[in-house]
Formats: sequence, structure tokens, C-alpha cells
Amino acid sequence: MTNKGAKIRLPRGKSSLSPIQRKLWAVWKQMHADGLIDDGSSRGLNGFVKRSLNDDVPWNELTNTQATLILETLKQWQKRVGK
Repeated sequence: MTNKGAKIRLPRGKSSLSPIQRKLWAVWKQMHADGLIDDGSSRGLNGFVKRSLNDDVPWNELTNTQATLILETLKQWQKRVGK
């Protein structure tokens, strides 16, 4: 059927990230694109989380409360620099 133009769509897998974690990742990547941070990788975000929370929890394992705290910190940082 694909020879005749049919497109096969695979079901999308459910993300293991919560919506707040996805937003945190998006803001982190945008800050990297804007030149506010040097390391836009997951490792860079983990380092920021470790310094902010004084806890060695990977960003994708944060509770919603912790992720919200980090997200608000990043948003305040963006506001301070005017981006």
C-alpha cells in the first residue's frame, strides 16, 4: 500500500515527562538559543538543578514542585536580562 501513496502512522508513545518538565526543558533550550547559557544539554540543566536545589536529582526526575521552582527561577533570569 505504501507504493500507492498510503502513509503509515505509528502511535505516539506516551512521554515519561510531566507537562511542567517538558516546559522546563523547552525554556532551557530557548535560553541556550538566546545565548544566555553555554551548555544547552541535559547535563547542563542537571548542573543548574544541582546548584539551585543543593540536591543531585536529574531534571527529568524532579517532582512537579521542584520543577516549578526551577522553571520560575529560569523565567526570572530571562526577565532580568530582557529576553
